[in-house]
Amino acid sequence: MEVIYNNFASGTMAVPILAADTTIVLDVGQGQFFPNPIAGVQYSVLVLEDVSGVKEVVHLTERSTDTLTVTRGEEGTIAQDYALGSRVELRATAGFLDEFIDSGTF
Repeated sequence: MEVIYNNFASGTMAVPILAADTTIVLDVGQGQFFPNPIAGVQYSVLVLEDVSGVKEVVHLTERSTDTLTVTRGEEGTIAQDYALGSRVELRATAGFLDEFIDSGTF
């Protein structure tokens, strides 16, 4: 699958999520800042971060307005619960950079 990205995509969770959840609802209007991947073809790398600094890497596989569909616990991280207001950000991660280098696109 192809990784897609853009600059400065960030938002906050409008509702808390549990470790098993694969849907994240952002505060109104924040979804527009994130890429809109084609399901099964593209994805984006996001980082979830709660107020205590706990982080998790997820893959954004679909976006519909302010609702993100993700695969949890990527790059060796563990899916966890996140409270209302936790951060969702598109970031460069070690896994993203490895794939970028391996693809020979630099």
